[in-house]
Amino acid sequence: MLVSEKLNIEAARGEIKSAIVNRARLWLHLEMEDSTGFAKTVQLKIDGLPPAEYRVRTNNSELHVPASAAISFAIPIEEAASITLEKSQ
Repeated sequence: MLVSEKLNIEAARGEIKSAIVNRARLWLHLEMEDSTGFAKTVQLKIDGLPPAEYRVRTNNSELHVPASAAISFAIPIEEAASITLEKSQ
């Protein structure tokens, strides 16, 4: 949980290595890892973002995810080392 940013970020699969937030730009960058070697995907849930459509980008892919109270998505572990989430324009 990032208390000062009023965000709750949960990783159901994979571990959050680092998180950087720019609340003014509605931008979030996560670095993920899997220390167990068993996860096939990273499953994330983020609470506290304003309702909107968000663009989720990795080095190899991009998806658009709507959010009302929370946003939830899964990304293959091999693409999840670097994840950027930002409000779609």
